[in-house]
Amino acid sequence: QLENMPNTELTQDAAALLGDGQAAQDAGKITAARRMLTAAVARGNDDPHTAVTASIAALKLEQPELALELATAGSKEFPRSAALHRIRGMASYRLGRYADAETSLRESLNLDNSQALSYFLLGSAQNRLGKTEEGKRNLREAARLDARYARRK
Repeated sequence: QLENMPNTELTQDAAALLGDGQAAQDAGKITAARRMLTAAVARGNDDPHTAVTASIAALKLEQPELALELATAGSKEFPRSAALHRIRGMASYRLGRYADAETSLRESLNLDNSQALSYFLLGSAQNRLGKTEEGKRNLREAARLDARYARRK
């Protein structure tokens, strides 16, 4: 994908590409944003923040496939990043790939079990998979960690 980009983008560092990608996103230029965010992750192999930020930007663009692609690329470089595994789980969930979401979210929680969002998403994916007891248990844990995830009556 990098070979199809103009030379100006090839010379930018990850931070500049990330900034330009987010600006393109804000301007509604989805194709340009996709290209720059992908390039940013390819260049940002010294810090997981680039892949996390780019993946979240893709989710905000309603591009879960791109978010999954970016988070997966980042998690190969940074396999101990709970955030990247959580984003992979979120993107998989949005794509209806609940088993993949469950796997990614379990990995995220193995790395950092303090994230209520991961428990909430895991419980939601498990419910979709018919694993209602496990799902309920994880939804309760999400609510215990963060009251925003408590069921409202």
